[in-house]
Amino acid sequence: MSLSHVLLIVILFFSLPSMAQKAELSGEVADKKTGEPLIGVNVLVDGSGKTTTDFNGEYSVNLSPGSHNITFKYIGYKTTNKRVSVQEEERKTLDIALSEETEQLNTVVVSASKYKKKLSEETVSMDVLESEQIENSNSIDAEEAMQKVPGVTITEGQANIRGGSGWSYGAGSRVLLLTDGVPLMTAHAADVKWDLIPVENVKQIEVIKGAASALYGSSALNGVINIRTQWPGDTAYTKIVSWIGAYGNPPDQDLKWWNDGMKFTGNDWFQPGVNAYEGQPIFGGTRFVHRRKLNRFDFVIGGNYNGNKGFKEKSSRQLGRLNFKTRYRPRKFKGLSLGVNANLYRSWTENWFVWNGIDSMGYRPFPNSVSNLKTVKARVDPHLTYIAPKGHRYNVNLRYFNTTNKDNTNQGSRNNQYYGQFSFQKTLDKSGVNIITGASGYYSDVGPPKGVADEESLVGSHTGSNAAVFFQTDKKFFTRLNLSLGLRLEYFQIDTFRTDSELKLINGLLGTDITTPAKPVIRFGANYQLFEETYMRASFGQGYRFPTIAEKFVSTNIGGDVAIYPNPELESETGWSAEIGVKQGVQFAGWQGYADLAGFINQYDNMMEFTFGQFGNNQTDPLFGLGFSSQNVGNTRILGGELTLMGKGEILGAPTTLLAGYTYIEPRSLNWNDTLQLYDKNGEQIGTENTYKSYSSSDDNFLKYRYRHTLKVDVESQIQKFSVGAGIQFNSFMKNIDKPFVDRFVGFEGSVIDNTKAFSGLKEYRKNRDGQWDKKLNVRLGYQITDNVKGTFIVKNVLNDNYTIRPGLYGEPRNYTLQFKMEF
Repeated sequence: MSLSHVLLIVILFFSLPSMAQKAELSGEVADKKTGEPLIGVNVLVDGSGKTTTDFNGEYSVNLSPGSHNITFKYIGYKTTNKRVSVQEEERKTLDIALSEETEQLNTVVVSASKYKKKLSEETVSMDVLESEQIENSNSIDAEEAMQKVPGVTITEGQANIRGGSGWSYGAGSRVLLLTDGVPLMTAHAADVKWDLIPVENVKQIEVIKGAASALYGSSALNGVINIRTQWPGDTAYTKIVSWIGAYGNPPDQDLKWWNDGMKFTGNDWFQPGVNAYEGQPIFGGTRFVHRRKLNRFDFVIGGNYNGNKGFKEKSSRQLGRLNFKTRYRPRKFKGLSLGVNANLYRSWTENWFVWNGIDSMGYRPFPNSVSNLKTVKARVDPHLTYIAPKGHRYNVNLRYFNTTNKDNTNQGSRNNQYYGQFSFQKTLDKSGVNIITGASGYYSDVGPPKGVADEESLVGSHTGSNAAVFFQTDKKFFTRLNLSLGLRLEYFQIDTFRTDSELKLINGLLGTDITTPAKPVIRFGANYQLFEETYMRASFGQGYRFPTIAEKFVSTNIGGDVAIYPNPELESETGWSAEIGVKQGVQFAGWQGYADLAGFINQYDNMMEFTFGQFGNNQTDPLFGLGFSSQNVGNTRILGGELTLMGKGEILGAPTTLLAGYTYIEPRSLNWNDTLQLYDKNGEQIGTENTYKSYSSSDDNFLKYRYRHTLKVDVESQIQKFSVGAGIQFNSFMKNIDKPFVDRFVGFEGSVIDNTKAFSGLKEYRKNRDGQWDKKLNVRLGYQITDNVKGTFIVKNVLNDNYTIRPGLYGEPRNYTLQFKMEF
């Protein structure tokens, strides 16, 4: 027998017993409260990483005979340790139910880093709005729910964070809306469609404050709002919420255009344009969701119907939405899940832009300004996720998004967008460095509705495209210091207009520079845990926003002879934001939460903003060519600070939740008196004395359509079967608006929008309210009728404050809602 044979026998002799001695431990890890399987739970054996759970929450590890300490760790859940003893070749099952962390500092978020992370460890400012806070106040859509979040202001659907935007006439956004991490912005205007969000199935809403373009791209210049929806647990769940309500009379009875009481004159009393109801303006609706797990198939279906006669004359609205999401986990492909989500929406709306006067005509439309709009929206989202045995995650998200608008005022459009994104996330075992990288892009096709000519549509026919790659890495040092670094390269094109920034690359072989039309943006941040519940953070992020098709090419009339004109010479804007903040855990008896204090600076270069001027033809266009157009208005800077308090728990034995915040900003133009280069509808430069100041109603340097101070508080307590809640919002006086709304401009006395003196009293109105704060107090009282049924009575604008949202539009008067919720 040769030496090699002897060695082989020895090796087999010592290895076979060890192979025979292996035991197997397997099981499922689930949420203790909902029974939902938890994906990606780290399973450690004697302190060392072994495996992670798959999409079914299942795991399996091989163990040597003897006793072992098994640890289950998952972000946002309490770590669980189990002592397990196994014998040779034994197969043992160990199922675990993990309990969620109750402290607000341990709230799990994904938006800021694109993977799960504790809120306290993020390097940027973030707020989280949970589903209960949305539902308890009968927020009809996500837009209304977002009004609770400190530092967030929404005007007619247009979101701005910490004063980053003013009022943009429905086109362009510096805040990006995501649904489950995928952008949901229209192809033509990149604006937010809040009523498309399935609020009945929202798990939580995460708000990033500050530039987030490095991860999310162009529209994230001012921040990100990510709507995270729910998957089913082990038990089927159904929820139905119905409500009915009415608007009360305004404080100025002369504004009232309706008859008292309820008066029906036909069947289609919610149908826009049908005068079948002439009484007190009323509203109502129903939404539902059903979540169910069928073996390895997850299914969620939801819907919403909402009808509103409107407190403004000729502002009826009726909409319906149906949506579903699916997920399938093939048994043969462990770690793989795939599915399709979809949403179908249709609405019929009467609306107008400008009132007919600030006094008794404030609830009535400007003559010839009412539009009857029919809208269809549809999105289809295929998605695929694969989690490798070591926890590496691969995601593919696709989206087809269509919006089609038809109306009677040449504001119709057909907008298709095709979006795709791939991302890869990995944590390096030895170093603990987390890496996420990927690519995304879209193609947009915009044109008139079927049967409508280009010149009779909102923006005509155009195409747009985008391509981007991104990379971010995070690392924790010394168990207390978190560092984050991100980079993104972005390319845009609308027709023949392309990204106007070039990245120079060194060609080592040729010794020459290569230029590519891509815009680079970076971000970095740090978070340091000073004490057990004290976290300091600092961050810097660059931003970039490319003009939208609507901003460059919109051509429409908004009432009377007032027009919005295109600007084919509109250029991109860039910016950056920096912040330093501290987050402090707060405990009071059984109540836990956090206080967050932040100081920030946002700067924008070549900012895009809608401006009033002579952008049309003074001979052939109405009102001598005067109207609004999106223009580059130079550089701006916003300094500010924000204090937020959030928490939940028991106070004097009553479960209580609180979300409160105060935001202060100083928004300035950096070229207040400098000449601006403005362009007319044909791309020709106009004027030589155009300055930001000359287009402003204020003599003081302050950006238009911003509030210096905002204060928001929302609190709710549960007292046995009763729940009592209140929300209050204070906005300081809007210091600066467009000059033609209130003052003499380019040779016109009073307002240039003057056919019926619609704005003749606005200057005096603003003068009387200067120094006063707009205030809106909402209260609610709920009662748990049975284990499955709850009724809530809600009063909004209790003080009946007669405030203006922007020039030409009053806010809603006091109104009353009765809501019933059933869960089973």
